[in-house]
Amino acid sequence: MRYEISLDRRTCAILNDRDPALIVEEASKAGAEIVLFPEMYSNGHARFDMRDPAAMECWRKGAQRPDGSFIERFREAARKYQTYAVATFLEAADPKPFTAVAVGDVRIAQMRGRAFEAVLGIAVANYSAPRCDGHSFAVDSIGSVIVMADDSPGVTIAAFDLRLIRKVRAEDRFRWQVSRSPVCHMD
Repeated sequence: MRYEISLDRRTCAILNDRDPALIVEEASKAGAEIVLFPEMYSNGHARFDMRDPAAMECWRKGAQRPDGSFIERFREAARKYQTYAVATFLEAADPKPFTAVAVGDVRIAQMRGRAFEAVLGIAVANYSAPRCDGHSFAVDSIGSVIVMADDSPGVTIAAFDLRLIRKVRAEDRFRWQVSRSPVCHMD
């Protein structure tokens, strides 16, 4: 059994011009069951001069409500193509907006280590050039990079072998159980 995840690596600037359903459709046709958009897809980590009240207000106005049209577009696309769409966004809140789903600044080596110790597959979607350096990637349960995108916009498919993950978990129970235990006793 394989589980395929699409790592979208377009710049967020296209989001206002392009329906996320087109991205979900492309990924779904390529066999993806989950479409993972880069962190803060609602505004692409928009920067502003914190000393400029007008710029700060513009940034705050760009925040999205969880029940608003931005998130609904992803829900509709996921329903239409019978897949999952994961998009983080700047959520509107008082006194200030916040990241609704944090992915964080990650490095390949860290994700390889986490995947290995927890015996799971990990997928990371990054923005394409010129905004960022792209290189969305996925690692399997033994810490091997199974797919690495370049810096161009597009969809990359990461195929996770669920049988391999289950097999490794059954054969190497110590590794993944210890990674979930807050205390490890060594005799």
